[in-house]
Amino acid sequence: MFFCPFCGGAFKTLRGLKKHVHAKHYHNNQCPICGKRYSKPCSLGLHLRNNADDPRHLVLLYLFRGRRSYRFKGKEKAIELLKSGLRL
Repeated sequence: MFFCPFCGGAFKTLRGLKKHVHAKHYHNNQCPICGKRYSKPCSLGLHLRNNADDPRHLVLLYLFRGRRSYRFKGKEKAIELLKSGLRL
């Protein structure tokens, strides 16, 4: 089971969790952890990459990457944190 770090919803597959996050929680180019707003989605991605040493930012970076997440270096750690029920 994979748990949504925003609302705590449970999903059988990682793909289901990613779809949920993109549909319900990925909105206005604002970091849900820091509250910083960015004018472009790529700027938010850069912010998440620069703060990837924080587990919460690492998980968000993995979830927001979409199809490119298979090349993500912190994939195993992010998946482990999602299975453990990390809350933001």
